Amino acid sequence: MRFETTPEQDETVRAWTKDHGCNLNGVGAIGGGLSYEFTPASIGVVTLVKCACGNELDLTNYDSW
Repeated sequence: MRFETTPEQDETVRAWTKDHGCNLNGVGAIGGGLSYEFTPASIGVVTLVKCACGNELDLTNYDSW
């Protein structure tokens, strides 16, 4: 199964990384400050973005469920 984010979700993540006040977004030599978690459910896919600082952003499009 292939998981993708929309351009709108990508923009939301960019804004969130600037606004949530964390300095850990550029951790490591190849990044790694953010991780994306996709969880298939019976009626859609739950999409979370997790920062190394512990904050999470829910990108799930519940309106499409």
